[in-house]
Amino acid sequence: MKKILHINYSDQIGGAATAVMRLHKALMEEKVDSHILVKEKTTNVKNIISETTTISLIIDLVKKTFLRNIQKFSSSGNRSTFSMNLLSGISAKKINALKPDVVNLHWISNEMISLKEISKISAPLVWTLVDMWLFCGGEHYSDEKRYLTGYLKSNRKFKETGIDLNRYIWNKKKYFLNKKIKIVCISRWLANKAKKSKLLEGFDIRVINCAIDTDVWKPINKKIAKKILGLDPNKKIILFGATGGTTDPRKGFKYLVKALKKNKIKKERFNLLIFGEDDQLNFKVRNRKVTFKPGNFYGNDTALRVMYSAADLIVAPSLLEAFGQVASEAGSCETPCVAFKNTGFEDVIIHKKTGYLADYKDSNDLSEGILWCLKNFNKSKLGVIARRNVINKFSNKIISNQYAELYKEITKY
Repeated sequence: MKKILHINYSDQIGGAATAVMRLHKALMEEKVDSHILVKEKTTNVKNIISETTTISLIIDLVKKTFLRNIQKFSSSGNRSTFSMNLLSGISAKKINALKPDVVNLHWISNEMISLKEISKISAPLVWTLVDMWLFCGGEHYSDEKRYLTGYLKSNRKFKETGIDLNRYIWNKKKYFLNKKIKIVCISRWLANKAKKSKLLEGFDIRVINCAIDTDVWKPINKKIAKKILGLDPNKKIILFGATGGTTDPRKGFKYLVKALKKNKIKKERFNLLIFGEDDQLNFKVRNRKVTFKPGNFYGNDTALRVMYSAADLIVAPSLLEAFGQVASEAGSCETPCVAFKNTGFEDVIIHKKTGYLADYKDSNDLSEGILWCLKNFNKSKLGVIARRNVINKFSNKIISNQYAELYKEITKY
């Protein structure tokens, strides 16, 4: 098999790093010559390359500081991650020197590589989209419509002030992007948005979901898991988790709060477990015990498995979500998920089979979904079916084979 070079900012931090590392390992299991080029290297996994030096870190810091200062002259009100990718952290020359047969870009923001340098890469390009950044301006997620028509002077929100950086970055992308790039979206939801976008008109866009090692992600006995976490064994556990999830509007935590305050849910005996927050919130739900597990759990598969296994369901009320790895991870641990329709979770959750898909932004229906899963967990074998669904759709071999076929397709000419 030909040499595949993945490019991602980190090998551990962030959901994109988790996804690319799982894909990398899955490809190596299938004897694919897979490598990853990163800026931040923290693991000792085979074939991870980092060009980072002390000098390069200092230069990167200067570049990021400079661009952050530029961003101060623009205000859009969008709180999602903002990336410009104007000053490159690595060069196309270094990438080409590695002599890959295919370059697979993933999350390359935070000034890892500029749009101009990407256009100089010699090998055929695959770009795996894990958010909306490629076809938007600088924002990684947007619920506005500028990406549909193009970022024009006439369609800028009246609330935005200062320099229109989104329009500037969008035009840079328009100039440098080549239609020969194969676009992979990690869900149908993301692919639909990409296909409707003005910037990606005429591009080859397809869907390949995120891989998960179901031999690693498997259930732990629920009683044992609850004991490890010090949870009441006689109470059902509702799980919510996301780094910054309670403060990031995109994660929809306020809808969970509203859902848990509905009258219908009063009679249920449950407690709440929240992970990924550094601060213990002043948060109460009708005298329920709320347990916090603070910290960053990226790469800590064992801790996450214990929490997923202890839970009777996980609620992920995200409003803009490209895939929903928490649902596939939880499902692989036989824990159903409740989430909103019109998100990437639709690729993972089968409604009333492996969880519940609530009407978008509807806290009443979210509450109904929580109740339905709590009452039908054993009767409908939700957890067992959820794991079977993950194995059949997202296991390493299935996803790695889909990528391998794509790599063969673009190198046979």
